[in-house]
Amino acid sequence: MVYHGGPRKNSAELIQILRDIGLQENTDFSVAAHVPKGRADLMALLRQNFLIVGNTSYSKTGPINMIEYLLSGFAIYGHDDWWDGAGNPRFGWSYDPAAQETNRENLRHIFHELGPAGLAAERDRVRTAFLERSDNDWPALLGPLCDHVEALLDSDHPGRIGG
Repeated sequence: MVYHGGPRKNSAELIQILRDIGLQENTDFSVAAHVPKGRADLMALLRQNFLIVGNTSYSKTGPINMIEYLLSGFAIYGHDDWWDGAGNPRFGWSYDPAAQETNRENLRHIFHELGPAGLAAERDRVRTAFLERSDNDWPALLGPLCDHVEALLDSDHPGRIGG
């Protein structure tokens, strides 16, 4: 899924490269200008259809939204001003004109070489690394939060689990 819409969400180049490497819009990838977060079943629904969320926006909300997607079970492909691919530079986008061929090769690698199983493994590696960071207290905060979110996502109740 690619975020694209509004004055500061500009993923047109990303969308064009996805097409250029042979991916079909609405079959292999989808474009969303807005994701209505009020739906209780939103993340579960999106996880049924997407393994990766791409956002090449340089807006201040890009990183915040993408952390939410990371913790909800997606691989992240983001702008290199705020996303370093968690140590895997193939998952970072650059607007530098000299980097466009690298962007193309990285996307070709992600979608044609890694495939769904490799992408899922990378997603799991990044999520685990993010949760187990030792330079902060993220595990203490995010571990229980992620467990609760996973339980909610697996639940058919719109907002609570077990009482």
